[in-house]
Amino acid sequence: MEHLTEEQIASYRARSLAASDVLPVSDHLLECDVCRARVSEEAALAASASTLRQRLSAEAAAFAHLTYDEIAAYVDRTAGDSQIQRVDRHMRACAACASDVRDLRILRAELDLDRAQAARPRGLSRFWPVFALAAAAACVLITVAIVRRPGPRLVAKVEAPRPQQPAPPAAIIQDGNRQIAIGPQGTVAGLDGLPPEIRDAVEHALATQRVDTPASLASLTAKRDVLLGAPAPARGTGLLDPVGRIVESQTPVFHWKPAAGAEYRVGVYTEDFQEAAASGWIREPQWRTPVALPRGTRYSWQVTVRRDGSEFTSPAPPEPEARFQVLDAASEAGLAELRTTSKDSHLVLGVAYARAGLISEAREELRAAAGQNPGSPVLAAILDSFSSDRRQSK
Repeated sequence: MEHLTEEQIASYRARSLAASDVLPVSDHLLECDVCRARVSEEAALAASASTLRQRLSAEAAAFAHLTYDEIAAYVDRTAGDSQIQRVDRHMRACAACASDVRDLRILRAELDLDRAQAARPRGLSRFWPVFALAAAAACVLITVAIVRRPGPRLVAKVEAPRPQQPAPPAAIIQDGNRQIAIGPQGTVAGLDGLPPEIRDAVEHALATQRVDTPASLASLTAKRDVLLGAPAPARGTGLLDPVGRIVESQTPVFHWKPAAGAEYRVGVYTEDFQEAAASGWIREPQWRTPVALPRGTRYSWQVTVRRDGSEFTSPAPPEPEARFQVLDAASEAGLAELRTTSKDSHLVLGVAYARAGLISEAREELRAAAGQNPGSPVLAAILDSFSSDRRQSK
């Protein structure tokens, strides 16, 4: 049989061949590499075009400007977590939408201030129209009397209205070289130049007097297994750090309790139990991995102890796994930039560290912020809440 015609290939591809032609054409395609390549080449081209259209459509949707409803929900903090994360990612790439969010936030703050001033009790202010009318009438009568009275001309002394003084801030926080003012209505000033997501996180921390940590930390805290029978005796060696937390370094240092006269071997494993790094037999109760662990990945680790001719591994069931995670690349880049622009702002860095899940670093910065502002009830409450949350989570 000769090669298939273009019409036959098109009909085969469209599945519109006549019933009598299906079997001969299929047999020919099984035997003829040329015709089979013609069909496959067109199919691959169509699949590639479809994939390209989907990718371009997804990118166009990702970079579409935010709607007013999306911006309003973000500013009012009524949006869900996934929506907030999407808006944060979009604003990092779209200066126009970031400007719209900033403008709406300023407008909302001004409206809140106006409503607060309108709600403030003013004593006899509701009778002001009556007093104004009476005062105007009295001025007219006095003027007429002065004009008709003979004698020297009188000049009335008019006092200029006193300018209204702005309400003093409820609290001032010195954050390195940055001064943060908290208004009577909870408005916050002094966070200019920060990324939108960090500014919102600091405002939220000052309003609620607590800092938020990522929900993913909970999955790093493994539960103790339940085994039947008597539990295995404790061997006197426990893993100390990193356990149940996120680390910034790609080459973290591992610490565990020492055992007298023992040697140790450390193993680091991925979630699918593949060995990511391992040490030889060492005598110090600490070890730094010589290879860089990929960012954004979760791991578990254990220590094999050799002493007096016997070996055991820690942790061992029913003890929970020692899990940790390496900070993802996007969060690391954001923190690196923030450390450059706000290296002295302990409160800002503390909130940013907590938001990224770096608990030890966040606690250190929050303590420094509280030390710089002794007697500040806001910072004391934030630090106490953060420490209490971390104690309860362990």
